[in-house]
Amino acid sequence: MAGRATKAVIDALAGAGRPMSVAELHSVGASRATLHRMAEAGEIERLAHGVYGLPDLGSPYLNWAALSVRVPCAVFCLTSAATFHRITQNMETRTVIAVPHDLGQVQGGRGKAYPVRIRLLRWRREESFREGVDIHEIDGVPVRITSPERTVVDMFRFSGLNQRCRKVHVQDEAFLDCIAKALDPANQVAQVDEIGRIAEVFGLKEAITPFVQSFQHAINTGYMA
Repeated sequence: MAGRATKAVIDALAGAGRPMSVAELHSVGASRATLHRMAEAGEIERLAHGVYGLPDLGSPYLNWAALSVRVPCAVFCLTSAATFHRITQNMETRTVIAVPHDLGQVQGGRGKAYPVRIRLLRWRREESFREGVDIHEIDGVPVRITSPERTVVDMFRFSGLNQRCRKVHVQDEAFLDCIAKALDPANQVAQVDEIGRIAEVFGLKEAITPFVQSFQHAINTGYMA
């Protein structure tokens, strides 16, 4: 029986080509005890709380895929999104995700040896989960990540440079680094008009515009070359 369950789990994960939740693996006849035993034996890997995958399944962002299986509504944002888009030098030690304010507890954890530390934000506004949020497929899983333009706006939105910010999550220098890299023509990452549009949605267009204009001027005059 154990051998049959083990094969069923491996076949299911291999066929899916992505991480799977405990509920999905239960449907192929795997108990929690079976999954625990297989993880201990190294046959599968516990990627996040209640999520399993085959060892060495995929990309450096596999843990994002695992978390998205567990919490499909999660949005990867701020410095995590900036790292994904390569518009920051800031190395965040925790994965930053945002979830609806009324969602229950969210747990990470990529196995015992590679715990995923989460920095959790809880957003109330519906547009926070819609405007400038793109879906990327990572290891077969839809993962919601803020776009480069939305990331720039959010980095300002949660920095001390935004006088309306109640709780600072981003250092001022991190925002300045992010907007400089996002607007650098060599990177071709962000569109100024889209930054303005998203900033307007969150009532920040007037506040962020001087920073955008300042960096545009620096680029046009060759100061950032």
